[in-house]
Amino acid sequence: MNNITGNMMMNFYRLILLACGLLTTVPSISNAKEADQLFRSHDTLAVTISGPFATINKEREKEKRYPGAKLVYDDIEKGRIALNTKLEVRGNFRLRKKICRFPPLRLRFDKAETKGTLFHGQKKIKLVTACMPKSNRYQQYVFQEYLIYRMFNLLTDRSFKVRLAEVSYVDTPDGKQTNSGFGFFIEDKARMRKRLGMKKVEHHKVSFSELNEEQLALVSIFQFMIGNADWSALQGEIGESCCHNAVLASGEDDRYFVIPYDFDFTGLVNPSYAFPNKQLGQRTIKTRVYRGHCELNPLVDSTLQRFHTKRDDLYKLISEFALLNQKTVKKTLAYLDSFYRIIENEKQWKAKIIKRCR
Repeated sequence: MNNITGNMMMNFYRLILLACGLLTTVPSISNAKEADQLFRSHDTLAVTISGPFATINKEREKEKRYPGAKLVYDDIEKGRIALNTKLEVRGNFRLRKKICRFPPLRLRFDKAETKGTLFHGQKKIKLVTACMPKSNRYQQYVFQEYLIYRMFNLLTDRSFKVRLAEVSYVDTPDGKQTNSGFGFFIEDKARMRKRLGMKKVEHHKVSFSELNEEQLALVSIFQFMIGNADWSALQGEIGESCCHNAVLASGEDDRYFVIPYDFDFTGLVNPSYAFPNKQLGQRTIKTRVYRGHCELNPLVDSTLQRFHTKRDDLYKLISEFALLNQKTVKKTLAYLDSFYRIIENEKQWKAKIIKRCR
């Protein structure tokens, strides 16, 4: 029997075991609730946000809130809805003026005012904005990062929901439109925990033994798939809760689940402003580096089967997303192809994952 035939038979056997529940993946969620209204649809939401954007863009002060802003959208049944909001800038790398001409935002609402609207239950929410509003290439980056969130949604409900939006930004008080472009809202971590029936965790640093291993194995291989080395599951930034580009939430057994976010600095997106982490052995931002722990090695084989079973769904998500241009579709699928070539070859995934563990 040659290696190709042997691998095909092995994969077929593993799929049978998965179907029968004899191989573990990620624990099921027994007390999960339906997502907030905003995240129950994948239709693009058209909104207009008015605020002092000239001042915001100049100052970019994370500690400052800008009141008097409004978010407006059209409701099929209720007509035009206008919600008062306060604006904040957020982020780190993309907050720098030399990187992005327009900063990432956070919107804060009066929860009582949002009752009965699409933003019902939202107290605060992140908005990923068009970093360079007039650049088609940067707009493609937004779509790719949005789709990465959607890809992780396909693999597990223990993930952040997102909603694509076409946003017009109007500067106040002159009322002139400053720019427009696509962005996406990210489910707030408190709302995510409530949806999943999980608890808040705010430790700065945790040990491996405190983490849910099945979720961590899934996250580690997902980050390897998209080419993300810019994350940590054990420690947050200085003065911040764990983790770096991820949050922790405790489950029924008080183990902590790692839930990642912030996926632009990845090989799959490959933005022009990204650079490799040479300390981790990256030659380019597209170089995959496995950052999973060696204690997860017994789970790698079964976790990879999750990616095999979801392959068609992942490819379909990318290929059928109408806002990606064909060049971006081709590059994105090619990067996924290189991942699947690795995990379809046992010798390859053992060399690049098992033997490269931390």
